[in-house]
Amino acid sequence: DGLTDGINGILINKIENEIGKRYGKLTVIEKLDRKEHNTSVYLCKCDCGNFKKVNINNLHTGHTKSCDCLKNRIKDLTGKKFGRLTVCLLILRD
Repeated sequence: DGLTDGINGILINKIENEIGKRYGKLTVIEKLDRKEHNTSVYLCKCDCGNFKKVNINNLHTGHTKSCDCLKNRIKDLTGKKFGRLTVCLLILRD
């Protein structure tokens, strides 16, 4: 899990390079001792406070940007225009 620096021949630990990085709303906390599809899995903390285990490739490609809190968020489109239609009111239902 490292790569060689061509100038000094020093092994650089990729794990340390990921810790603390932000991807969307997620901050990488630590590398877990498991792999998913032969790729490292990291524990990340979301801005909302939840934790999520994420395949590093999903972070790099932007496929995973949050703990799924973004999917559950309701977007208020009041005032937005769609052709000749304008959204007038947000109605929430249980």
